[in-house]
Formats: sequence, C-alpha cells, structure tokens
Amino acid sequence: MIQYNDARWIECFRVNKDFVFQLIEKLTHFMEEKDIHYKCVMLVGIQIACALYKLVHRVGYFHCSEMFTISKSTIHMVLQKFVHVMNVVFKNQIKWPKGKDLKDVMVGFKKICDFPSINNAINVIQI
Repeated sequence: MIQYNDARWIECFRVNKDFVFQLIEKLTHFMEEKDIHYKCVMLVGIQIACALYKLVHRVGYFHCSEMFTISKSTIHMVLQKFVHVMNVVFKNQIKWPKGKDLKDVMVGFKKICDFPSINNAINVIQI
C-alpha cells in the first residue's frame, strides 16, 4: 500500500494516503492486539485498509478474502471491530438518531425513496 500513488489511494479507499495514515494512528491504540502462542496478529493498518475497502466498494466477503488473503470470518471480525472502534473514537462526530429525530429521519427516507423502516444511511447504503 505504501507504494500507491495518490490516485490509487483514492481509487481503493476513496480518501487520500494522509487521511488513512491519520486514521491508523488514531485507531491503533484501540485496535491493536498482542501475538499469542498460536496466532500472529494482523497489523492495524491492514485491518483498517480491509474494512475501508469493504465498506467503500460494497463487495462481498469472498472478494475481500481474495484481495487481502485472509478468511471471510476474519474479515467479518475486522469489520465488526472497525465499526465498533469508529463509534467509540468518533462518538462526537457520528450521530445515530433517537426519539423524535429518528422518526423524522424515517419519514424523510420514506418521502425520498419510498422505502419503509430506513433510519440511517452510510455511504449511500440505507440501514
């Protein structure tokens, strides 16, 4: 990844290299693990790259598994950990609607796209 030029960083992760490295620096404390007797841990940078790629391109676990040469279950665990850590670290920047705000958001989505029960969107993916 280090040898990627700026265009390749944008193509793969939709953000520039500096942002990814800032994100790695900010999340390393929360995501790093220690090696154990039977398992070497995955570098935090690889975990973040894998999660970003999966979220940005909306590809399946199988595609990510081939791209990063890790198992589908590991990708799933990395994605869960990444989303959890993002919610913890950026709790003041990420807001999930509640109460009246949640109802207003759901009504807004119903008006816009006629889908019932949508209460959020991340990267144009409705939740």
